[in-house]
Amino acid sequence: MKYPALLGLTAAAFLAGCATPLTKETDVQRFAEIIRVPRTDVQFISYCTFAETRGWDDHAVFTEGIVAVTSAGLHVLGGNLNNASSKREIVLSNQQISGIDLRHYGRGRQLHLWSGDHILVLEITANKAFVDQAGSEQVFQMFRTRGIPQKKSDHYFKGSVPPILFVPIPLK
Repeated sequence: MKYPALLGLTAAAFLAGCATPLTKETDVQRFAEIIRVPRTDVQFISYCTFAETRGWDDHAVFTEGIVAVTSAGLHVLGGNLNNASSKREIVLSNQQISGIDLRHYGRGRQLHLWSGDHILVLEITANKAFVDQAGSEQVFQMFRTRGIPQKKSDHYFKGSVPPILFVPIPLK
């Protein structure tokens, strides 16, 4: 092998981009302190991307964050666990959630939670990269067993589309 150090650095850089999945055993204490609930109240925690929408548009602006399900409802914070703050915080109590749906699109899963005329769109990820299908199903079932009715969502939300860059090329 001609450049083993370069190969090692490339592999290390690639693997450093993946985050370790959050677990109840190791990460709940820090998150519980941020959202000010007892540690034992957190029933589920994971990375996610989330967006709030009114439901009639196909696109939404997604933000990376952390989601936790407590006995009282759902907490979503923008950012990583180390720098998570309540600057971008969404809290929905069980009473505020009027419906839930789990949408499938290939391997993708989106949880849609209705609260009034807003929809909170959640994509639960295992390590900020891969969709956590089992985690999405688990959260869906947790809220269904709490009596939250299942609604039928019209579509799967896509991330916002960047503006098209038009560069004129003069022709002679």
